[in-house]
Order: sequence, then structure tokens, then C-alpha cells
Amino acid sequence: MVTEWAMPVRPVVLDACSLNAARLFDRLGRKDIPLLARVDPSVPLVVNDPALTGHRGSTGMPACEVIRAASGTRQPVRWRHNGRGAGMRSGLLASAAVKLPPGRSGRLRSGHGRRLVLIGLAEGRQQDAPQLWLTNLTGHQPASLLTLFTLLDRVVYDYFEVAKNVGIEDYVGRSFDGWHRHMTLASAAHAVAVLSSPGRVRNVPTCEATEPGT
Repeated sequence: MVTEWAMPVRPVVLDACSLNAARLFDRLGRKDIPLLARVDPSVPLVVNDPALTGHRGSTGMPACEVIRAASGTRQPVRWRHNGRGAGMRSGLLASAAVKLPPGRSGRLRSGHGRRLVLIGLAEGRQQDAPQLWLTNLTGHQPASLLTLFTLLDRVVYDYFEVAKNVGIEDYVGRSFDGWHRHMTLASAAHAVAVLSSPGRVRNVPTCEATEPGT
């Protein structure tokens, strides 16, 4: 769709904790789609970071262990939370260069050799259970991606505060055409509700990091 409609390429941000992360990065990677996905701590990865010499090349190392090994890269960060209870928050961010492991049959996936970055974001006292994000946006400082992290919270917030109120869940028909018409009208009502709200957010969420150049 991006190619056929000549749309500008924008990062895909999603919660992939219940999805097959390797397949997701494999398929979107082939299309050169920028991707930032929250992943399950058990996702197996291959460490490809020169700083983690003792673990480099380890096959099938769980994402949570990779971030634990990368604790030396932690840096303090601050970001604006855009969900319920909006405001500035602080935490620690760690990162490591990784790759996808081979497929179960031993056959290399098309994205197997592609460099990825695993990012762990620990908020406040939750140092032992950080959010884990995997991305192919390797040309960016990890802290600069915090702006994108907050979009998931914004989607959840808008769904409960706006979308449900304009009837996004109220379709009870059976045809695809009827569902599509309902969703189109509900989406238009959602846009009107947000744009006419006196407290609407006009700008993209912002974040702050302690390192220059982020």
C-alpha cells in the first residue's frame, strides 16, 4: 500500500508481545519498513554487539537476558507520557545490537543477517522488569525513539476516552460493507471529537535525554 499509493514511509509502532517477532521483522524488513515493536522477554535473539564480548554470537539468548547483560549501557532518560496520567516520567534506558536467530529448520530467514537494536526501558523502580523494544531503526540514538514508544499509550488512551464514546464498538451487522461504513463514520466522529476538544494535543509527543545528539 505504501508503494502503490506513493505514501511517505513512516515507522510502524506496535505491541508484538503476542506475535511472532522474528516473522514480523522478516516480512516487514524485506519491504524496508521501519519498525519498532514491543516484544516479549522470552524472544530469542543473537547478540551482535562488540561491547558484549562474552555473549556475542550466543544463539537463542532471551531478550531479557540480553538487556540484563547490557546494563552497562544504561542512561537516565525523561519523556512525556501521553496516556492516562500524562506528565513527565523518568527511567533508565539500555540497548544492544542483535540479530534474528536462524529458523527452526536451520534455514536462514531473509532478515537473519540484518542488524537490529534491542532497547530496554525501565521506569522508576521497575529496574528488574523493563519494557523491551526491538527495532530496525539502527541509525537513531535509542533515546530519540522514546517519542515513538509513547504512541502505544496514546492509542489506548484515545480508544477508551474517545473511540468508545463515538460508537467504535457498536456495530452489530454481518456484512463487510456495513462494518466498513460504520468504522469510517466512527473514525470521522473520532477526528471531529479530538479536533474540537479545547484540550487537544497539537504537537507530537516529546522526550528528553541526557546525551547530546538524541
